[in-house]
Amino acid sequence: MSALSGGVYAITDRTQARRSLTDIAQAVLEAGFAGIMLREKDLPGRPLFDLAEKLSGICRAFGRPLIVNDRLDVAMALLGAGAHVGARGMKVADARRLLGPDRLLGYSAHEMAEAVQALRDGADYVTLSPIFSSASKPDLLPRGLRLLEEARAALPSASLIALGGIDASNIGSIRRTGAAGAAIMGALMQAEHPKAAAREIVAAWDSEAETENEID
Repeated sequence: MSALSGGVYAITDRTQARRSLTDIAQAVLEAGFAGIMLREKDLPGRPLFDLAEKLSGICRAFGRPLIVNDRLDVAMALLGAGAHVGARGMKVADARRLLGPDRLLGYSAHEMAEAVQALRDGADYVTLSPIFSSASKPDLLPRGLRLLEEARAALPSASLIALGGIDASNIGSIRRTGAAGAAIMGALMQAEHPKAAAREIVAAWDSEAETENEID
């Protein structure tokens, strides 16, 4: 089992990206993001692998992880890449068996029970979503910070990544719940200047930590 570093993660979506995904990855990692989650479910195997290989090289240059959603084969073909699965994909226990103990493995959870089970079955972390209203998940009602607060009381804080509608204006509230990190898609993919947007998000995340330290 591996530990996911806390911080802010970028989730890709080339259909709404205003820049190339490689340019966005470079920009957000330069701005201080903790890693990249490659989520391109409709991209066929070869093009997905080629993109993943490029992003993997960028991530390695920064010493940050690349996590591949839903395609365990692509993740396993790349040096050190992690994988991420959901309820409609491979079971967590099977994915862990194939990945081995040293690669990151995540799970997309929407309820506490499945988050608990995923961690028991071998996931290193879970994303909990949607916390706020999300354009990429319009059919799911936002769960609000209460879901994170409940999860924080029942699960290791290092295993919790918030997802859904997060940007610089609300990421501080995510950190105040004790979650290890946040994953962001739209606020980055749609940004005209992704590095500036990423810096603003990281600054908001980091400033909350500084506030906590002052209180302590």
